[in-house]
Amino acid sequence: MALKDDGTFTPVRNRALMNNTDWQTDKTKEVNGLTYRRVATNEWVDTTYVI
Repeated sequence: MALKDDGTFTPVRNRALMNNTDWQTDKTKEVNGLTYRRVATNEWVDTTYVI
């Protein structure tokens, strides 16, 4: 997901994180009760998908 200036997220459709791969995160953000981790400059993943 990409974080927009208004604080909402929009899907990133031109790439994806592969299953069972390692990623570094440096920030977390909570939106509507869901926690997201930053995996790129402006790309975030819902922690539901993080092991």
